[in-house]
Amino acid sequence: MGLLKPMIHKIYKKFIPESDFELDESRATIHFEQYDHRFLWNKPNSIIDIYVPIRTS
Repeated sequence: MGLLKPMIHKIYKKFIPESDFELDESRATIHFEQYDHRFLWNKPNSIIDIYVPIRTS
Protein backbone atom coordinates (compact mmCIF):
# COMPACT_ATOMS: atom_id res chain seq x y z
CA MET A 1 0.00 0.00 0.00
CA GLY A 2 2.92 2.31 0.66
CA LEU A 3 3.88 2.11 -3.01
CA LEU A 4 0.42 2.92 -4.37
CA LYS A 5 0.71 6.72 -4.28
CA PRO A 6 4.25 6.79 -5.78
CA MET A 7 3.17 4.35 -8.51
CA ILE A 8 0.15 6.46 -9.49
CA HIS A 9 2.41 9.53 -9.58
CA LYS A 10 4.87 7.64 -11.81
CA ILE A 11 2.07 6.58 -14.17
CA TYR A 12 0.81 10.15 -14.64
CA LYS A 13 4.13 12.05 -14.53
CA LYS A 14 6.54 9.63 -16.22
CA PHE A 15 4.99 6.64 -18.00
CA ILE A 16 2.13 8.36 -19.87
CA PRO A 17 4.14 11.45 -20.93
CA GLU A 18 6.98 9.21 -22.23
CA SER A 19 4.62 6.87 -24.09
CA ASP A 20 2.43 7.17 -27.19
CA PHE A 21 -0.64 7.27 -24.95
CA GLU A 22 -2.74 10.32 -24.12
CA LEU A 23 -5.10 10.71 -21.22
CA ASP A 24 -8.74 10.72 -22.23
CA GLU A 25 -9.62 14.23 -21.09
CA SER A 26 -13.34 13.44 -21.25
CA ARG A 27 -13.00 10.53 -18.85
CA ALA A 28 -15.48 10.23 -16.00
CA THR A 29 -12.95 8.41 -13.81
CA ILE A 30 -9.42 9.58 -13.00
CA HIS A 31 -8.25 5.99 -12.59
CA PHE A 32 -9.59 2.71 -11.28
CA GLU A 33 -7.89 0.43 -8.75
CA GLN A 34 -8.87 -3.23 -8.83
CA TYR A 35 -8.33 -5.23 -5.67
CA ASP A 36 -8.84 -8.97 -6.14
CA HIS A 37 -7.57 -12.23 -4.63
CA ARG A 38 -3.97 -11.14 -5.29
CA PHE A 39 -4.32 -8.28 -2.80
CA LEU A 40 -3.22 -9.23 0.69
CA TRP A 41 -3.43 -6.39 3.19
CA ASN A 42 -0.01 -5.31 4.54
CA LYS A 43 1.86 -7.86 2.42
CA PRO A 44 4.69 -6.47 0.25
CA ASN A 45 3.91 -8.91 -2.57
CA SER A 46 0.29 -7.77 -2.97
CA ILE A 47 -0.88 -6.86 -6.45
CA ILE A 48 -3.30 -4.07 -7.34
CA ASP A 49 -4.29 -3.41 -10.95
CA ILE A 50 -4.46 0.28 -11.86
CA TYR A 51 -6.45 1.24 -14.97
CA VAL A 52 -6.14 4.71 -16.51
CA PRO A 53 -8.52 5.81 -19.27
CA ILE A 54 -6.31 6.65 -22.27
CA ARG A 55 -6.57 7.07 -25.99
CA THR A 56 -3.90 6.26 -28.52
CA SER A 57 -2.36 8.95 -30.69
